[in-house]
Amino acid sequence: MRKIIVAIFLVLTFLCSCSNLNNATKPKPDDAIKLKPDDAIAYSNKGIAYNNRGQYQRAIEEYNEAVSLKSNDALHYTNRAGAYFMQGNKKLFCRDIQKACTLGDCKLLEMAKGKHYCP
Repeated sequence: MRKIIVAIFLVLTFLCSCSNLNNATKPKPDDAIKLKPDDAIAYSNKGIAYNNRGQYQRAIEEYNEAVSLKSNDALHYTNRAGAYFMQGNKKLFCRDIQKACTLGDCKLLEMAKGKHYCP
């Protein structure tokens, strides 16, 4: 019985050390921007990271950069719209999802209109 517990402990220790190693080697959004400062997706991903932490204003700043680099991509507008929504900024939320719709992604706008959130 004791050998089994020791074996399980060793396996769990190994698995934990592998997961920590894996986390240490994951690239950060800033790393991608340093490598390709003109990559709109990198800025959008950085915005998503801020958004996930509840730092909506910082997320918007990153999405603004993504939009300035690639203004014809609906993804950046819908991402920024999500941050505006979380801030309670209905006007800018609706503006961005309307822009995304003109670029071909109307799902969020249709949903918002269905909820009478946007005109």
